[in-house]
Amino acid sequence: MKIISKFKDYYDYLVGIYSEDPLLVFDRRSQNGTVIHKFSALPEEWQAEYGDCVGLAHLFVGNWHTWLFYTGQEVYTTSDIETVYSHVRHNKKYAPIVRFKNGKEYAIPSESRWHIPHDYFLATVTRSHYEMAAYRHVPLVLIIKKHYWNESDSYYANPQLVSLGIYVDENVVWQEISAYLGQLRSEQETSPPVPDKNKIENKGFDVKHSFCPEMKK
Repeated sequence: MKIISKFKDYYDYLVGIYSEDPLLVFDRRSQNGTVIHKFSALPEEWQAEYGDCVGLAHLFVGNWHTWLFYTGQEVYTTSDIETVYSHVRHNKKYAPIVRFKNGKEYAIPSESRWHIPHDYFLATVTRSHYEMAAYRHVPLVLIIKKHYWNESDSYYANPQLVSLGIYVDENVVWQEISAYLGQLRSEQETSPPVPDKNKIENKGFDVKHSFCPEMKK
């Protein structure tokens, strides 16, 4: 895999181990000028209502994906979860509670359904989701989930993971991105050719009148 980027990330050194494949190009340059360096602060009222809380995000690395739980100081992944359960917190408000393997517990105020086994949640978010369509050709996608129902999720293409404090196995990151780029390349090579008639019409010409451009009436 060949990386084109204006920044470095923690898995970049693996180019020296896996070598650079010029046919698999991972272009991390921002397409819309949006650069994210940290997660947004959690709502202040969450602390008063629920105690220690986490915000939710979702990370797609190729076809592999994981939930992210950010606290302001730490970022956990799905593999860090010990259990999820429902419990009354503070002002008699129910919130799913996630307990991580290090013994720390946090409320998840933005979700009310997280009281069932956590691998179910991974099955509910996939690349085929309609909101992911615009990121079909983006190998690395970060989705920061909304804090409240009337907000919208935020999508970021090819973010710098190290600046966000996101660390998953670097070999997984490299291999999954490479595999996804290979998948995209294969799909492009095997896609059916566009007929000449369609190509002509797409350029604004009328095949019935000596290929002259169609004139606006």
